[in-house]
Amino acid sequence: MQNNHAIPLNDFLIIKDSKRIWELDALRGICILLVVLDHIARITYYYFGKVWYGPQLIGDSIGAQICRFLRDAQTSAVRESLRIVVLFIFFSICGICSHFRRSNFKRAAELGLLAAIISIGSYTLDNTFHVQNSYIEFGTIHFLSFCIFFYCILDFLTKKTPILKSLTATLLMVGIIITYFTYKAPASTPEWAYFIFPYRHYDGTNSIFYYINDLSPGDLMNLIPWSAFFLIGVAIKPVLYPENRSLLPDFDKAWHRPITFIGRHSLFIYLTHLFFFGAIILVISKIVFNTWAVF
Repeated sequence: MQNNHAIPLNDFLIIKDSKRIWELDALRGICILLVVLDHIARITYYYFGKVWYGPQLIGDSIGAQICRFLRDAQTSAVRESLRIVVLFIFFSICGICSHFRRSNFKRAAELGLLAAIISIGSYTLDNTFHVQNSYIEFGTIHFLSFCIFFYCILDFLTKKTPILKSLTATLLMVGIIITYFTYKAPASTPEWAYFIFPYRHYDGTNSIFYYINDLSPGDLMNLIPWSAFFLIGVAIKPVLYPENRSLLPDFDKAWHRPITFIGRHSLFIYLTHLFFFGAIILVISKIVFNTWAVF
């Protein structure tokens, strides 16, 4: 007998036979793995490496060389290009998943609560424990909460006409992309609008009405341009998954279970990985360098 009951756990993609769409989980799992590796690289060289080897990471030891390699990789064009690809895949999948979720309002509220906790916790790290550039005022979780809440409004207004929902999402996406490439917010823009406009423009110049390190240095995910990726997912879901079924059912085998497991639990992994790996590096720091310092 088919089980048509929804399973409200971590963005389950419910379809008629209660199976998830495995390729979405797999793509999301790959994205989260790359994010975890990127964050490990940053905390290793930025927070620990500077304590171990000085601000310039000077030294001929293997550790110093690794830290310099991680620093250079973090500022490379390859990393920046890969970041855009990962964000495109991850945010567009989030847009697709919004069509499947039973209660997007609940999801947006949950993420909003998590975002508030992240802001309070990171503010404490930055101002009480002096972990520099760790404060997050409008990061990835804040961004996703905002986007999903917006989807709730869009869904309410276009509930009976799915094609109108896709068309509206497409027009908004195009508008955001055009704005990103043709408009630079002037110096007179109120500072509260920082979460809307990019801190760095497409041509590499920085915003002239705010400085990222003064507002959300730990993570900042502006609505322009990144919400365009979410809207792409909203727009293409009816085209890619009109029957809410996998596009690659013949490949739905055991081989992908490790990566889809990560994709299914992407939120938990995203929220906890820094604590887990940070603690490991902290212990290594104490054993090898006899210091707990991370700032």
